[in-house]
Amino acid sequence: MNNNIIKILEDFGLTKKESKIFTFLYQYGKKPASTIARSIGDERTNTYKSLQKMVRKWIISEITKDSTKLFFVADKKIFHHRLNQEIEEIENKKSSLKILEKELEELEKQSFSWKPSIIFFEWIDWIKNFYEDIITQSWEKWYKVIKFFASNTLENKWANKFWEYSPNFIEKLEKKGILLDVFLGNWISILEEIVKSNDIWWLKDLPAQNSSIQIFIFWDFVYIVIFKEIPYWIKMESEEFANIMHFLFKKIKVKK
Repeated sequence: MNNNIIKILEDFGLTKKESKIFTFLYQYGKKPASTIARSIGDERTNTYKSLQKMVRKWIISEITKDSTKLFFVADKKIFHHRLNQEIEEIENKKSSLKILEKELEELEKQSFSWKPSIIFFEWIDWIKNFYEDIITQSWEKWYKVIKFFASNTLENKWANKFWEYSPNFIEKLEKKGILLDVFLGNWISILEEIVKSNDIWWLKDLPAQNSSIQIFIFWDFVYIVIFKEIPYWIKMESEEFANIMHFLFKKIKVKK
């Protein structure tokens, strides 16, 4: 028998004996249990048990002719059909999984509405995800204005720049019609004044090194990124905390 066929049939869930039976019946058609047993080198009773098991699994079929049971492969594309069925079932499960996850998320929010959601990440690769997540969340929540605070000291003038971590962040915000309400903490080495800016395009040159900080606030979300030697960021979803931050930004006295 073709060992390659046997191995592939085993990959589809058949035992080695079942694979031999299937291959034999596929090649020679309707045969009784005794003939099949001789062909695969097995005892008739054991072979018959395997045949009945395969019939129950709809892998092969059986008919009775002249008081003798004959076994055969009725559907020669059975594994093709089964694979398509499995793919369809997986796609249905994927659709159901999305609904399930959404329902479970809502259930969790109802049960623990008091509990803020906090995510912490570090390392450079995650910073790109940080900015992408801000765009995604604000877009999905239909929030068109993001309050943005950034440290902008003269001491960090020659440090790594914001655009190096997210080169298209400003463009993506503009494309989606999302505005930045910008607050900048300025001075030489420490923050001594806060100014507002309406020009967002030069924000790409904001420092992203030496403990520079950026804070984004919209809806119930607060994002904080700190550019240490290993940058790290925090995402918090908390209505209470976000409300406090919105209030503080509203009360900030800025230099015109």
